[in-house]
Amino acid sequence: MKILTDSGEAGAAAPSTYEEILGRGQTLVYTNVGRSMMPLLRQRRDILIIEPKPPGRLKKYDVPLYKRGGKYILHRIVEVTDTGYVIIGDNNTFYEYDVTDDMILGVLTGFVRNDPAGIEKLLFWKKDRRMKGKRYSVEDRAYQAYVHLWCDHLPVRIGILRLRNRGRRALSRIYHFLKGDRR
Repeated sequence: MKILTDSGEAGAAAPSTYEEILGRGQTLVYTNVGRSMMPLLRQRRDILIIEPKPPGRLKKYDVPLYKRGGKYILHRIVEVTDTGYVIIGDNNTFYEYDVTDDMILGVLTGFVRNDPAGIEKLLFWKKDRRMKGKRYSVEDRAYQAYVHLWCDHLPVRIGILRLRNRGRRALSRIYHFLKGDRR
C-alpha cells in the first residue's frame, strides 16, 4: 500500500512509516484494512484522514491510531483512565486495556465515504473539494449521533455482536457439513 500525505508525497519519496509522517506534522491519508471499525469505516472503501496526536490527553470517543507489536490499529476510546485508555473497535467484542499515550501516533479527524476515484484522488484533498465521495468530519452532527448511538449502549452492542458471530459460525459449520468439507 502506498502512503499518501497532504503534501502530495507518494511512493519512494514518501516517508516510510506512519510515525514519520505524523511526526513531521503532516496529515496521513489512507484506506484501512480490517473490519474492526465497521459499520463506520469499511475496509478498502473509505478513506481515513488522520492528524498528528494533539498535546495533552485524548478524550472519550476519540479514534486514535496507535502501534502495538508492529501493527497499526485504529479503534475508539471508550474510557480514559489515569494510566491510559480503554479502547475497542466498533465491530469488536473485546476491550484493550493497556493503551498508553506514548503508543498513540495520531487521531482520526475525518473520512471520505464511497470515493470511487480511490485514494489517489486525495493527493490534493485540501485543495480539491469536488470529490465524489461524501466527506465526514468527527465534528459533524451525523458522526456525533452515530458515536452516541453506537457507544452509549456498548454492553448491549457487544452482546448482539457475540450472538451474530455465533450464528455465523454455526451457519458456516452447517454449510461445510452439507458440502462435505471436514473442518
